[in-house]
Amino acid sequence: MLIGAGVSGGVVEWGARAIRTPFEKTIKNREILIVPSSGLDRTPLVLNAADMEVEVRIRMSHGAIVAYEYELLAVVSVSGAARRIMTEQRVRIGGTQGTVELLETD
Repeated sequence: MLIGAGVSGGVVEWGARAIRTPFEKTIKNREILIVPSSGLDRTPLVLNAADMEVEVRIRMSHGAIVAYEYELLAVVSVSGAARRIMTEQRVRIGGTQGTVELLETD
């Protein structure tokens, strides 16, 4: 289990989409967006995201604000998440506790 700071309450479990470079611009509908940092260039990805996890080290980051505005569950400040979570891996995001669980695939 990875620990960060929850910025919105709730729990969700979906497949992940790990976006590691600014050039990656696709996300399937209802995937959990995993990014090392967020900025204006990544905001369009949020439109299809189920929820998001951002590795940036501060709680009131751009990602936290965007998650709030789009009513997404989000966890930020999760050290190493962008390296450990792979695209299509099942993850459970706990926005209240600030947790990210890596789940086994079938």
